[in-house]
Amino acid sequence: MAIKINEFTMKSTSKANVDLQCFEVFDDSKEPKGIVQFTHGLSECTEMFMPVLKWLAENGYYVVSMDFLGHGKTVGPGCVGITPSDTNKAIWKDMYNLQKKALKKYPKLPVYMYAHSMGSMMTRTFLVKYKNKVHVNACFLSGDSSLPSVTFLLIPVAHILGVFLSHYPQDLEKRRNTFELKDYGKKVPIVTRAMMSWISFDKEHRINFANSPYSSGVNASMINILSFVLKAFTTFASADKLGWANKFPDETYIFHGCGRWDIAGFLGFGPKILHSKLERAGKNHGLKLYKHSMHEVHVEKEAKDGFYKDIIEVFDNH
Repeated sequence: MAIKINEFTMKSTSKANVDLQCFEVFDDSKEPKGIVQFTHGLSECTEMFMPVLKWLAENGYYVVSMDFLGHGKTVGPGCVGITPSDTNKAIWKDMYNLQKKALKKYPKLPVYMYAHSMGSMMTRTFLVKYKNKVHVNACFLSGDSSLPSVTFLLIPVAHILGVFLSHYPQDLEKRRNTFELKDYGKKVPIVTRAMMSWISFDKEHRINFANSPYSSGVNASMINILSFVLKAFTTFASADKLGWANKFPDETYIFHGCGRWDIAGFLGFGPKILHSKLERAGKNHGLKLYKHSMHEVHVEKEAKDGFYKDIIEVFDNH
């Protein structure tokens, strides 16, 4: 068995002529049994989830992922959040094109989706937007939550503010020319440590996250991250638009594996609200809240083994 990680680029549908950094993870010693499309969260990137993606590959899945607009290797170190003004439209089409690319390689394989945090909201919205164009057997979502249904009304105003705060590509060029990587080791500034406290019970993971050149830690500009959130506000607000659960595809099993103490998930109440809506809509769904876990269950020492096994079980059973 040999796990391979291949990196490649794919042209974004953004008018800004952006090359998306993409990844495929697979076991080159056997034929895959399914395609898993992974979508990371805000101020994250594919590399941060590579242990989980390798685990999926070890269990027979062909995994594809991209560092989406404004993130990871697509923009480069220290540049998280700097993104084109049409990100709110391009991000969905980019997800669709990546899935098409994987299916072109393995047209007969079933498709699954694994996503975290903002990526989970993106995936829920994507499956509603593209329900007539894609067929996904199951999705496994972590770090997800529920927003008020009327939040989508703020999208136009948020987008205007986002464009005002950050100008692409000028800000990207300036940041790339002036950025200097910082690594404080275990002596991360107290303000940054406080900002990272909700991510995980695992101190080492919080330190690594804070020092990462691709996170919202010491190497990030919070103005750029805020600008991305506003420009791409549709990725958050559309996920819980009124009636979303009724429009969710009947053929897709949706499973949430979230931390019991995830502040972003309102200590488990966010995922529970989502599943009460799915229940009323008659959808095929499942939910598990992991004890001793915060936002990033996949790194929690007391939960990650069960989390890894549950992903495989969900996909294998569907």
